[in-house]
Amino acid sequence: MKKIFLTGSNGLLGSSIQRILNLSGECEIISLKHHEILCIESSELREYLVDVDWIIHCAAQTNVEQCEKEPETCYVNNCFLTEKIISCSRLNSKILYVSSTGVYGNHEIRPYHEYDRVNPTTVHHRSKHLAEAAVLSKNADNIIVRTGWLFGDLSKNDFVSKIMDQAKKSPKTINSNNQQIGCPSYAQDVAKVCIELLQVGAYGVFNAVNAGSVSRYGYVSRIIRNIRSETAVNPVKSNFFKRTAQVSDNEAAVSVRLALFGVSSLRSWEEALDDFLGSTSSAER
Repeated sequence: MKKIFLTGSNGLLGSSIQRILNLSGECEIISLKHHEILCIESSELREYLVDVDWIIHCAAQTNVEQCEKEPETCYVNNCFLTEKIISCSRLNSKILYVSSTGVYGNHEIRPYHEYDRVNPTTVHHRSKHLAEAAVLSKNADNIIVRTGWLFGDLSKNDFVSKIMDQAKKSPKTINSNNQQIGCPSYAQDVAKVCIELLQVGAYGVFNAVNAGSVSRYGYVSRIIRNIRSETAVNPVKSNFFKRTAQVSDNEAAVSVRLALFGVSSLRSWEEALDDFLGSTSSAER
């Protein structure tokens, strides 16, 4: 039986990974919250990690705007947290670290693949890339998973739930960015890929996103159609929102490395979103 140390188990992706692993009944899961890892002594953390086979590290500070305003806190939460886990882990414990397609930056107009150069444009994405480097420097056999615009649990206040709430509160019009593109990605689908990568002994960097890319405007429009709302979606440019973080207009990605390890690409984002919202509607009924 595999022993797994999972961080971020209350988050969108971490909770999906935990649910799938629990259903398998083939592993023992140890989980600590973000602040618990930061607060405990390294000697105590080593005790947690002493006989762990896999470390799945999903925990992170994900508020991009807050990271820009408080960079030191961001680096503690995303870089030092990761460094502490690495330092306290065994050399032969396999680490899978969850990162973001936002690390590629803004230097291409096509979707990024794993061999494109990385040039993050925000504090958040720079912190994620620094953490990636730390994980791979520990052991080149470790895994980095760069994922996209995650959705998949309305109770976690994900992007889809925020748009649904916005449509209820301001039913006439929603302004949405038609300039930024990315890959909406179903947490359940990404979670399955993370587990499969560990099972097949993969290593290195992988983009794990649902297939296809779309603007925020196109994404929001499909959510609105799915929930049969009469709210109009108004296309606007990136600068309409006056963000502090200079987030890239292109966070779209494809994978060339999944297939090299026999791992199938994820289904289209449209199919995944329709599936999620369909199952959500059925549950609500």
